Amino acid sequence: MIEKMGFGEVWRKWMDLLIFQSKMSVLVNGSPTKEFVVEKGLRQGDPLSHFLFVLVAEGLTGLVRKPMEIGEYCGFEVNERCIVDILQFAYDTLLVGEGSWKHIWDLKSVGEFLNLFRG
Repeated sequence: MIEKMGFGEVWRKWMDLLIFQSKMSVLVNGSPTKEFVVEKGLRQGDPLSHFLFVLVAEGLTGLVRKPMEIGEYCGFEVNERCIVDILQFAYDTLLVGEGSWKHIWDLKSVGEFLNLFRG
């Protein structure tokens, strides 16, 4: 995703180091333990998680915009000038569209595409 958005190789390597090759220790009775390698990505409360969420949300928006441009998916029309297709707040995402089986299958295919990136 970050490569598609134009981030350079050096920046992508930094992200890889920060997310997948970082080390941490735990405080036990006020004393730190020996450092260990974190193997499962981001930790709860990691300030980097907000930034990465925005990057992924931008990619999801692009995945939904493409079918909208070619008329395959329609958001909910509030009035003639306002169409709602994605609503996001914090870590919640709501995809909005017409109630049809075609749109359900369209969203299912977007979901299957996103599952390809799960670790």
